[in-house]
Amino acid sequence: MTKLNAVILDDERLARENLKRMLAAYPQVEVVGMARNASEARKRLQAKKPDVVFLDVHMPGESGFDFLESLENPPHIVFVTAYDEYAIRAFEVNAVDYLLKPVEAARLDVTIQRVLGRVTREQPAELKYSDLILLDTNGRSMFVPLKSITVIMSDGNYTDVMDVAGNCQTVRRSLAEWRALLPEGDFVDLDRRTIINRHHVRQWQAQQRETDLFLGENSHPLRLGRTASERFKKMVEGENG
Repeated sequence: MTKLNAVILDDERLARENLKRMLAAYPQVEVVGMARNASEARKRLQAKKPDVVFLDVHMPGESGFDFLESLENPPHIVFVTAYDEYAIRAFEVNAVDYLLKPVEAARLDVTIQRVLGRVTREQPAELKYSDLILLDTNGRSMFVPLKSITVIMSDGNYTDVMDVAGNCQTVRRSLAEWRALLPEGDFVDLDRRTIINRHHVRQWQAQQRETDLFLGENSHPLRLGRTASERFKKMVEGENG
């Protein structure tokens, strides 16, 4: 049975408690945290890594949309609000569903099934290094060999994908989604923004706290920060050890 870890973000205590009580009717859903504002919610997301956030729109300070836009790799989102004029915008930001307060049990049941369906569909099998992968970019789709990719850089909900010839494509796929797909033995996660293909490393130049990394045929180096440089060094030491 697919399990969902959920966080509830709502500035009204009674609204949080009521939704938590309703979600208790679903054995596949566990509320792992609640928050009254965006600042608290970020802490809950960092600590709990939930699958879904039930998110209010109107809150003091940051709105629900402001909060969502601030997340680099957001979980699945269900908006829960007393206002229906934001429904179109909610689906524009790829929300799974949009619930109106007061939440009705029958409508919540539909939402839970939608979230479960989305999570189940998005649990991909790890690819093989010899596989092709579909990239959706600039209104067109193309299959590219996975082994031709040299580096993947995070850009919010998008990623910049560089190939061995130095071509760059921007695709709507988060770094978290890439991590679930890529074979670990071939691709290395250097930091929260960067994944490299270890087979395309040509040379590198260590700076004081950074590293210039040359990948594929591209003459322009990829500048690694301190954390990424340390992980790259460990990768090299592991290969030479």
